[in-house]
Amino acid sequence: TGKKIVVIDDTEMLLIFVEDALATNDPTLQIVTAFTGSEGVRRAEVMLPDLVLLDYSLPDLRGDQVCERLLRNETTSRIPS
Repeated sequence: TGKKIVVIDDTEMLLIFVEDALATNDPTLQIVTAFTGSEGVRRAEVMLPDLVLLDYSLPDLRGDQVCERLLRNETTSRIPS
């Protein structure tokens, strides 16, 4: 069981690239992707990842708004993003 990472970006090609690069570097990583900030927050709440990689410009929220939501939630407040 490797480290858990949530990758949030609205560009599918970039999500695929980042997921592939991370998995190639460390096959034990558990990687989950999300296309929107809200979806990424929900996935982070369920997965409790070790790291959130986050785009700033998303269709529903800005990256700083996603960070604020994660920081306000006690269960996700200590996740680096």
